[in-house]
Amino acid sequence: MVNVITETVLGGLKPLNIPQNACFNSFAELLAQLPLWYAVEIPASISNVVVSVTEPGTDDHGKLWIRISGTGAFVAQYMFFNGNWKRLYQYAPGEVIWMSGSSSKIGVPGTDLEPFQLITSTGPSSVPSGARTAIRAQYVESDPVTVPESFSYFAVVYVGY
Repeated sequence: MVNVITETVLGGLKPLNIPQNACFNSFAELLAQLPLWYAVEIPASISNVVVSVTEPGTDDHGKLWIRISGTGAFVAQYMFFNGNWKRLYQYAPGEVIWMSGSSSKIGVPGTDLEPFQLITSTGPSSVPSGARTAIRAQYVESDPVTVPESFSYFAVVYVGY
């Protein structure tokens, strides 16, 4: 089990590049822009958090790693567990999540998709058979000739680490 940090860290929002005039077609569109305009500054007194683009060194294995992009945008949160940095997700075990991309890395150890299981016609058993059939009918195959059972739109179950 991943060691969860239970401390509450409060940081202030720091405005970045807030535009003078902006119009949005939806509230969701506005929310999508907020990460570009604000950053959360983590107080210097917090010593159990590493914010970096690159994977932290061995001295930081007991800390939360907040991975950022080269431009400083938030990417994900990780904890070191069983010899690897594991991405932290806010899903409950057994939760069904729809994904797009490639299903080829689902459940592969050492990847960010390790804690997920692809829903197939035979499993996982936590999803009722009728639901698996209905879910599977919505899948989009990515290349059925070259890579059978490879999907570009599919559902997974979060199983955790």
